[in-house]
Amino acid sequence: PNEAYWDAENVKLDQINWEVSKEIATNINLFESGEVQLTQISNPYIEQYAGSDALVTEPKALSGYVWFNQGRTSTANVHLRKALSTSFDKEAYVDTVLNDGSVPSNGFVPSNYAYNPETDEDFREESGDLAVYDLETAQAEWETAKEELGIETLSIELLTSDTETSKTTAEFLQSQWQQNLPGLTITIRNVPLKSRMESTTNGDYDIAYGTYTPSYADPIAFLEMYESTSGLNSSRFADEGYDALLDDTRSTYANDPEQRWETLLAAEETLIAENAVNAPIYQGANANLVDPSLKDVQIQPVGAAMYFRTAYVEE
Repeated sequence: PNEAYWDAENVKLDQINWEVSKEIATNINLFESGEVQLTQISNPYIEQYAGSDALVTEPKALSGYVWFNQGRTSTANVHLRKALSTSFDKEAYVDTVLNDGSVPSNGFVPSNYAYNPETDEDFREESGDLAVYDLETAQAEWETAKEELGIETLSIELLTSDTETSKTTAEFLQSQWQQNLPGLTITIRNVPLKSRMESTTNGDYDIAYGTYTPSYADPIAFLEMYESTSGLNSSRFADEGYDALLDDTRSTYANDPEQRWETLLAAEETLIAENAVNAPIYQGANANLVDPSLKDVQIQPVGAAMYFRTAYVEE
């Protein structure tokens, strides 16, 4: 033990042994045999442990979403982006595809993440629902998009990584979009994560699916992804007004917390409600199997997923 650690008197574990395995079935076997006391799981295993004292789910500051390549003629059309953003059932998605404690999200910045410095109101609550499932609105936007693009049908590609969750997410969106927007055909390209990232960086995609979790709790951690100069902005979105809002949060209102907060709210509305730069799908959750004898593990929504500083094993 590190006796020089600042809180050494409250550290109860002498060491933690990590078993490295990316196969969830293997991890569950290790848990059931008592070789490990904690492991992360996903479906279909979550359903198997429903009601078990060992299953612990906690919300986290993860946003799952699709984004659009504005360097392509079709997805540069804001009405097409709005049609795609509002034409899939998020409740059905989290219930059937994830079923891990994740919840539908109608904005990019997640809930239980950042709070108004004056009123302590949750950012997500205050910003409101900016991209909701609304079939009537979606189909009207689709008709406008077809008129502006001069088309009756459209075939576009959805790019994802090749994990099981990404594959089932792509299949769900494909089904919803093709059913709800007649004349639209969605093809799917599943590739390793590294290849997906290379494709989006190079602009070799129409629509992409992914997730993002920041390392600190401030709405700007999400919003600055779409600044025109951001290295993470693979959407090719560039808007002087949006950039100016973010600049104001760092300079003009840096010492005015309430005005800075209002500016961040305006930025999210510009990004999602006005421009549909991305389409929020869900806010993620951590799902873990934890041995009931393992106490006081701190599972966190942002930053490091877990802290074991005060953890101990009850004899």
